[in-house]
Amino acid sequence: DRRDAEAIAHRGVRGRAESGPARRVRKHYEDDASWKYEKRADFKLVEGLTHDEAFELYREADIVVDQLNAGWYGVFAIEAMALGKPVVTFLHDEAVRRTEQAFDTRVPIVSATAETLREALRPLVADAARRREFGAASRAYAERVHDLETVTDRLLEVYARLVGAR
Repeated sequence: DRRDAEAIAHRGVRGRAESGPARRVRKHYEDDASWKYEKRADFKLVEGLTHDEAFELYREADIVVDQLNAGWYGVFAIEAMALGKPVVTFLHDEAVRRTEQAFDTRVPIVSATAETLREALRPLVADAARRREFGAASRAYAERVHDLETVTDRLLEVYARLVGAR
């Protein structure tokens, strides 16, 4: 099983996004002369890896960058959070508000677009303690919101309500 993925690698900081959006983000990032001049981070393109090979890169990452335009996170971000990684991805404010209200917890993801990626990454790249804080919060969130037993229990509750509504 080969994955067409791109890892965005920063000095000790890696991330991934699907091919098309990652290329656009990488181009935006590389075109930003001031960020490049600071030499705070570099992109590394990783394509055609097996899931296991890609997963090993993500396990070693300090920061994971997922999609920057969909407005919510997906399975890749959940996997990264379960690994205890800070995640940067684009989130719609209303989706965040509803999720935080429904689960009574904070969504520990740094929201960014291609245009705001540099500014969103800057504090994480510069501060290892902040990365550890986001990573711990990410792991706790993944366990609380996306744990298999928790999700199964919620689905059973939904099914019970649906059957009871007949």
